[in-house]
Amino acid sequence: MSTTPPSPPRGWYPDPGGQEAWRWWDAERWTEELQPFGEPDPELSKLLASEEEARQRLVGLGLVLMGLAVVGSALLSSISLEQVASQLHWARRAWSAALHQQSLPAQPVIDQPSWQIVLRWVLVTPSEIFAVVMFLRYQFRAAKVAGRLGLGGRPRPGLGVGGWFIPVANLWLPLQAWLHLVTPRSHLRSRIWLLWVIWILAVSSSLGASLLSMSSLAGARILLGICLAVELIGIGLLRSLLLALGEAHQAATPTPSRLSRGPQTPSRL
Repeated sequence: MSTTPPSPPRGWYPDPGGQEAWRWWDAERWTEELQPFGEPDPELSKLLASEEEARQRLVGLGLVLMGLAVVGSALLSSISLEQVASQLHWARRAWSAALHQQSLPAQPVIDQPSWQIVLRWVLVTPSEIFAVVMFLRYQFRAAKVAGRLGLGGRPRPGLGVGGWFIPVANLWLPLQAWLHLVTPRSHLRSRIWLLWVIWILAVSSSLGASLLSMSSLAGARILLGICLAVELIGIGLLRSLLLALGEAHQAATPTPSRLSRGPQTPSRL
């Protein structure tokens, strides 16, 4: 009984067409990406080491801080829902009064306990800042590697990072930056899309909970709980994506062992 040999893993292999170059194999078929034969790129080696260092920091510490920030923010948001609802009701009355040229109602006083202030400014906000810095630092370095490997490079690394802070553009520019960390046929693109949907759902749920608090505090707190669960799932998926991206970039790099093999073709191509 004959068995079908396994397909070779994704990576650069000598071109089966006979060109003096490496051709990218995506684990199913040959693609159009080519790289000339030659010694390993020293600049690429530096970029890969820099990306790996940023990835380890993000996975080891950044995601932990991200989780703490998410949990702490959800707790504070749940506690302050009554105040949020009061502010929204006042804003609606103030808008109506302005339209009818009436005097504005008195704005409600926000009385926030000191422990909430300490929790936000000692734990939640610093965790958010450090996690975001580590995340953007990794994205920038990974984009530099992808551009050097010829996997993507659009948009430029700096613009991809800055895109998170540009209104309207932040709805699509960061997604494009992450999609171009891998080849167009990479299976990792579906994971990136899934994480993007999770991020959109988390942001929408948080805003929806604030609006829902005007009519139902219980419903708003349930929605915040769902939002928290979605965000924690997203952090777990992000961790697996980061590890897979590291493997994909290493596989896309011509190595001395491959150079020494000569122009051989992997089986079942």
